[in-house]
Amino acid sequence: MRIRDMRPAVGGVSPRHGTEQISEICGHSGPVDGQDLDRRVLAKLQVDLGGNPLALLQIIRLFVDALDDHAAQIDDAVRDNELVMVARYARHMRPGAELLGATALAGILTAFEEFAESGDLAACQQLTDVFAHQVARSHTVFDSVVVGLDVVPAGRT
Repeated sequence: MRIRDMRPAVGGVSPRHGTEQISEICGHSGPVDGQDLDRRVLAKLQVDLGGNPLALLQIIRLFVDALDDHAAQIDDAVRDNELVMVARYARHMRPGAELLGATALAGILTAFEEFAESGDLAACQQLTDVFAHQVARSHTVFDSVVVGLDVVPAGRT
């Protein structure tokens, strides 16, 4: 889905409708948890890591631990009308979301990048509430993934 197809949908987005409308905005498909996470991507990553759940846990934690700071950078850049920075931060954050199968988050970051690059500050501003909602959902989803990994990092019992 391209930016021109997403513009009409963004105006009606609110955090109360988050996941349902994110799907409409970002055009997701496949076996995902409410459009938040493609578990096939996580399974493939774990295979690529030699089946090591601890390695997957470490990658998830690195991403999740930085998520709020990166989200704040985007929010601040939107508030300050710094579209070049919005695009840069979104472009920086998106590969981690894609690597971990965070499809909804990756879609929103793609939208931020495209809106910012096209100079559409209003669309970026409208997307911030959905983004905040999805960041919070991402924490919840990845917490459930971590619990499901059933690993105890070294030094913890």
